Amino acid sequence: MNTTDNFTDEINFSKTLIAAFSVLLLTGMGAADTVKVGDGTDDNSTIGAAINYASSGDTIEVEDGTYNEMVLINKSSLTIKPAGDYRPVIHQDSNDWTAVHVNASDVTIEGFAIKNTNNDDSNRVRGIHGDKYSEGLTIRDVVVDGVEGPNQHPNRTAYGMTLSADSTTVEDSEVKNVNAAYFAAGIRLGGDSNRKVSNGTIDNVDISNIETTGNQSAGILLSSIASTEETEITNSKIEGLGNNAGTAGVSIGSTNGAATTPDLRIEGNDIKAATPLDNGAAIYVENISDSTTLSDLSQIAVSNNDFSGSDAGAANKALSLTLDASENYWGSAAGPQDSSNTYNDGSQGVIVGDDVDFTPWLDAAGGSNFAPVENTDTGTGYASIQAAVDDASSEDTIEVKEGTYNGNVVLDRGDSGQSDLTIKAAESASEKPFVWYDENDGTPTFAVDSEGATIEGLEIKRNNSGNVAQAVRVAADNVLLKDNVYDVGAGDRAVGIYTDSSGAAGNPAFGSEISSVELTGGEIISDANPSGAATVGVEVANTSGTDDVDTATFTQDSVSISDVDFTNSDARVHVWEFDYSDLSEDVGAIDSDSVKSGNTFDQLVTVDDPTISAIVSRTIQEAVSTAAEDAKVEVSSGTYNEDVKLGADGMTLEGAGEDSTTIVGQGDRPGTLFVSSDHPGIEVTGFRVEAGSSGNAVHLSTDSEITNVTFDDNTFVGDSSGVTAFVGGDHENIDFESNSLLSSSGNVSKHLYLGGQASYGSGDESATSAELEDDVVGNEFANYSANAIESEGQHVEVRDNRFVNSTESGTAVAVPGAIGDENSVNIDGENVAITENEFPANAGGVDADTAGDVQAQHNYWGAASGPEGSGADVTGDVDFEPWLLEADGTEYEETVSLTGGDWSLFSAPGSVDASKVVVDDGSNAKHFVYDTEASQFESVDSVDSNPLSATFVYASDASGVGLNYRDSSSASKDVAKGWNVISSTQEIKLRDALSPVAGSLNSFFAPADYNDGKLGGTYTNLGDRSSEVVDASNLDYLQSEFGSSQKVSRYDGYWVKASGSSTLELTVPQPE
Repeated sequence: MNTTDNFTDEINFSKTLIAAFSVLLLTGMGAADTVKVGDGTDDNSTIGAAINYASSGDTIEVEDGTYNEMVLINKSSLTIKPAGDYRPVIHQDSNDWTAVHVNASDVTIEGFAIKNTNNDDSNRVRGIHGDKYSEGLTIRDVVVDGVEGPNQHPNRTAYGMTLSADSTTVEDSEVKNVNAAYFAAGIRLGGDSNRKVSNGTIDNVDISNIETTGNQSAGILLSSIASTEETEITNSKIEGLGNNAGTAGVSIGSTNGAATTPDLRIEGNDIKAATPLDNGAAIYVENISDSTTLSDLSQIAVSNNDFSGSDAGAANKALSLTLDASENYWGSAAGPQDSSNTYNDGSQGVIVGDDVDFTPWLDAAGGSNFAPVENTDTGTGYASIQAAVDDASSEDTIEVKEGTYNGNVVLDRGDSGQSDLTIKAAESASEKPFVWYDENDGTPTFAVDSEGATIEGLEIKRNNSGNVAQAVRVAADNVLLKDNVYDVGAGDRAVGIYTDSSGAAGNPAFGSEISSVELTGGEIISDANPSGAATVGVEVANTSGTDDVDTATFTQDSVSISDVDFTNSDARVHVWEFDYSDLSEDVGAIDSDSVKSGNTFDQLVTVDDPTISAIVSRTIQEAVSTAAEDAKVEVSSGTYNEDVKLGADGMTLEGAGEDSTTIVGQGDRPGTLFVSSDHPGIEVTGFRVEAGSSGNAVHLSTDSEITNVTFDDNTFVGDSSGVTAFVGGDHENIDFESNSLLSSSGNVSKHLYLGGQASYGSGDESATSAELEDDVVGNEFANYSANAIESEGQHVEVRDNRFVNSTESGTAVAVPGAIGDENSVNIDGENVAITENEFPANAGGVDADTAGDVQAQHNYWGAASGPEGSGADVTGDVDFEPWLLEADGTEYEETVSLTGGDWSLFSAPGSVDASKVVVDDGSNAKHFVYDTEASQFESVDSVDSNPLSATFVYASDASGVGLNYRDSSSASKDVAKGWNVISSTQEIKLRDALSPVAGSLNSFFAPADYNDGKLGGTYTNLGDRSSEVVDASNLDYLQSEFGSSQKVSRYDGYWVKASGSSTLELTVPQPE
């Protein structure tokens, strides 16, 4: 906006002579008179005539009406006003460029309406013009309404008033409807290139509808204002200036080299200027010409104004000068829009330009002063935290009021910075002030590079989609971060604490030694990617790779973290040492135990690592990825929705318990727990692990040989579409101990697959190692449709497991006969031990197709009668004797199945130390022996311990007898006269078994009903011989009757009738 006016006095020479002559005639004629216009008394029909008639100091009273004339006031101290309570109109409608021209001092114009509709082609038109001789002019209660003309010169300028002398006052007036082709203004007050103006007053003036068809207009134009005797623009209203590129509410400039330090007070006005900032504003300061520039704006005070209706509030084009525009209302309690105002961005008011000091501002029109940031030591307010920091001295306190602050803050280090600064929430803040920075760079929201800083009670956010950044970066000592909320996005750090010896001169962390950084109270909120940065990072960074690291270090326990709420944080606390030379030893910057116990976590993953002092994470993968060899990763209670790739030798992953810590797979990896390559010594314990969609709960890759991995005390939940735990490829020493393997719904096909195929179920190459060794101990398998365990391992122990199945279709353990490429590796069943397990009755137990028998002794098959009774099925090459008679029962040297619902005549094949009969329904078995002398049956508690005796046993269901033997090389039994029950210790022919008592043998009886269902297959059904008397002296005959090739059973009993006493004595073989 650049406007230059040349005001030339255009006073008619003849009129000047008449006026001068009139003054001479009237001099000394007495007190001032009142001259009437329009009432007929003084014959003054025009105001001009009255002026010609009047003398200096007179009052001219004008009757109501419209006076179509140009009024020249060329006598001093005249007062021109209405004669009554009305507003006469002065309307210049001819070719005069001004309606009222004041050419004398101390003139007062009051109560008129003034209009100029110039009808010639003049390039200027005015309502009132006070020239350089109009000092002391007062314009009061005047309405200038309509300054324009039908014939618009293309360079025409129009002004409601042009006031060019000192001590001019315009008050209680109105200027409106001023229009010109080139430039229009409501009021111009000021001098020109030769004159400067002072002591002007514009008060309570309404200016509106000032428009141009060109590109420049102003409400008030102030030009060449003097530096003495303040000029005031107060309590006025400016609006309706037109929406063009050169609009100003109040424009300030100078064309006079002696008027470059204006003394101005602009106060209490309501200014609305709709214009872009580059060419105008409500308050617009400019250098009108290159030859005349403003040199000092310190005497311009712009305050208590309301700029709420403007597009731009203030623009200062006076280069390198600052305009004081504080204590104004900018249309919002958040102040104006400006890059230096970071408070409540998005809800700020009108725009201000550069070099405008607008702080403090009014919180409402006519409201109170407000600055969002204040230095409480100096009482100075600021629009940003950074501005307060830059202006602070060491040990100052900066208070931040409630609200949002957009932008980063740097606490400088070194000579240019301050130490021991405190930045904290103001006591009046009911919510934490919110400070955030979202530029896509590595800049932190707070960079704390000065020693002794305190940041307290703020909410600090950093959201960066590119480089890793921090909400707070600390690179200085003795720093306190207290009761703040740190909010960061993916990949960003809430708090980064650094020291660096890289030697870069611009590096704020260079050469620093951290001995005390305290992070206490508050909350950390983050959604950091598990592979991204940590919520809190402590880093010793020797990025140059030099050996000069002594000056860049953390001391023992130098970083304290306490009372921080990590509940809503996706990542946790890490300590790094970028270790190029002397930093190989742990400095112990953070005590991980105090971090765990002294803060609040909903989910907590910690790493006890011998080379890193503390890693505390929220995601398991993040902790696992940063753990070194032999690290222990501890996971607190909670549900962790992630897949975890395990990859460090000797690492222990430990949950709080399978009922407390759950990992829910996301289907991003082959297994929720995934081991892709060999890392010996991995152990996983204390989790519930759920398979993800179309994946496994556990997956050991087929792509490499994996060794020495242990899973213990976990619950693995499979999906019906996969295998709960898949151990593929060549592997060795993979142990599953004390786990539960379940199905999420229905049945899984397989729970545990050991050994094999490069791609399960595809028929690809299988494992070729001949030295696979796995232990499956103490687990529970439930709900499987194919196999609970399919083992292709050469050396496998399946022990103390429990198999529970809702269907009869699945087999608990399946061992194939040959594996590997083209089935080139045969599994030797002798190397497969299946023992002390509990199988479900009437279901698949063990299926083996091996080169030798699978060793499956001492298992409970779901029934005391074992696999051949009502217990679990055994098929193929399996040695299952002896078995357990009950779950977790006693191991016996031998077990025998008994037929249920009937009496059995049973004999132990050796001298019995202990025996037990278990009945499936839990009832007690009945034991009877026959007393020859008493010729009656007697009840006993257990099987007769003498292997040459037999016991009658009744079991309501199919049952089993368990036998433990005592050492004995022979056995004998007294055979009394009469009927006796005897047995044999060996499977030999009857004649040989009875030869010791042949001398007294009278009769022999083998009851068929008691001999059904016995194992061993050593006898045939002899039929009912109760009526026969066998010649005891003819054993060959007896053998032929018994069966020429038939042998007696080691487990059966037989009746013999003796004619006298004798002794049956036989050798007792060692039981198999």
